Amino acid sequence: MTTDEDGYFTWAVRGMQGRSASRLSLVVFSADRQLAFAGNWASPQDIDGQTLSLAPSVHVRGKFTCRELGRDKTEANVYIYDGDRSSLLATSFGNGGDIDLRMPVGAYTFYIYGSDLYRLNHRFEIEPGATEINLGEVDILGSFSAKYRGQPIPEWTVTDARGIDPQKTALADFRGKWLLVEFWAHWCGPCVGRSLPQLMEFYDQHADRRSEYQILAFHNDDAKNFEEYDQKIAPVVRGRWKGRELPFPVLLDATDQTFTMFTISALPTVVLIDPEGQLYGEGGAQLLERALAGELTPHIARPFRDLTQRSEEELNDALWHRLPALVE
Repeated sequence: MTTDEDGYFTWAVRGMQGRSASRLSLVVFSADRQLAFAGNWASPQDIDGQTLSLAPSVHVRGKFTCRELGRDKTEANVYIYDGDRSSLLATSFGNGGDIDLRMPVGAYTFYIYGSDLYRLNHRFEIEPGATEINLGEVDILGSFSAKYRGQPIPEWTVTDARGIDPQKTALADFRGKWLLVEFWAHWCGPCVGRSLPQLMEFYDQHADRRSEYQILAFHNDDAKNFEEYDQKIAPVVRGRWKGRELPFPVLLDATDQTFTMFTISALPTVVLIDPEGQLYGEGGAQLLERALAGELTPHIARPFRDLTQRSEEELNDALWHRLPALVE
């Protein structure tokens, strides 16, 4: 937009919905990006008539690395929040691993994720008077799948189980079958509304091949035992699942050691383990379908595609909403 000769401009907010409906975030740059302003308000009405004062922007440099996976530079997606993560200001994708942007003075949090990476919050401040800030290396841990893909995974911890003998839940007990494990929680909308119903449908449609595979639903430690689990899952069973319980085994780990070991940072997380007990990778019913069709070769795990190879549609599906990036 262009200001008038006195430096003012007019704009309107229409149709605010979803996550962003309760707050309004605004990032403004001058045409040459040397001046900037960032702020957020509880509602569009709060900004009406206010004067926004642009100040010199600051050049922020650095790079994303994943030393654990031997990556000197790694592609990453970034949500850029204010310091306390109360307001999402912008997004950055396809940065090639470089941090190279201009930002106003203030406190910020990068919420970082990417292919084979463990999700990370990185907080930093830009002090008044700064002209440049070098974040250096922002080192991100590798995900469990990236570290163990194509290898036997460590033994997990099961404190109780339903639909299977709790004494027969060791990884070795499933050797000879493809093992699909969903890590989930009763409060996770995508888990109970999409992922688990898809697995239930798959389980019904492939009843004649259950000797070749097993599906396990590993609930997080919000349910320490099945009495707690039943209380918490009851509304989901009555509503979304129309009275039906999960038809495949449910595992609990009251110690949370398993979720910690697998570095579960997002739900659902679904992993496929091959008949030899080696981690194939992440994927749901469609990947298991390919496994049963003989399209996947045990012992040879295919690496995930780099973010640069993902389509715009795939990236859009992963976003809460699209906002202008701060990158130059």
